[in-house]
Amino acid sequence: AIVFNNLIYVFYSGSNSGNSLVCYSTFDPASQAVSLPVSIPFAWPNSSSSPSATIFNNLLYLFWNGGANDGIWYSTISATNSIWTPQVSVAKNAAVPPRLGMAGGSSPAAVTYGDSIYLFYNGDGNDGTWYVTFNGNASNFWSAPSQVQAFKDGLNVAFCSSPAACVTQNGSAISLFWEDSVNTAQIWYSVLDQSGAWSAGYQMVCPNDPPGILG
Repeated sequence: AIVFNNLIYVFYSGSNSGNSLVCYSTFDPASQAVSLPVSIPFAWPNSSSSPSATIFNNLLYLFWNGGANDGIWYSTISATNSIWTPQVSVAKNAAVPPRLGMAGGSSPAAVTYGDSIYLFYNGDGNDGTWYVTFNGNASNFWSAPSQVQAFKDGLNVAFCSSPAACVTQNGSAISLFWEDSVNTAQIWYSVLDQSGAWSAGYQMVCPNDPPGILG
């Protein structure tokens, strides 16, 4: 869910005639009105994945894992135009391989940090979590993929799991969370600071017991 133009948008992978589609509803806190579900007709996601949204340069960016195992796609709307722009492949860029190599059944995680979008995803080569960035350039060029280096050889992420990211430390860092594949059902995290360096990976520990998640 994300707040945009005074509305709360809730995105999810729905279905239409048995086919997966990215859908959403909105909630207006002022009137308490909830919209009917809306599907985005060209947004066909991997059926086991979920979309991710962020606000950047006064636009709502929506990302999803392509249903044909063809990487990450996105579309945008503005505060003055609620018609979704034609879908664009993140890999439509000389700096990005033809296919990002995103794991099937995994979901992207997008956040706006500083003057760029950071888009995280789990690699399809069982090679941890990766990310690309976009600074708003007119050519819609994304950076080349970078591996999250919380450990020397990348992250050990569980099969069919997805990363989660948020901006922390008063906007000065990104915290990235993942399910560990070695220590089953454990949540770990790392922090990216303004220098561009990732911290070591840490297990999330609560006062009474480490949090566990369903395998």
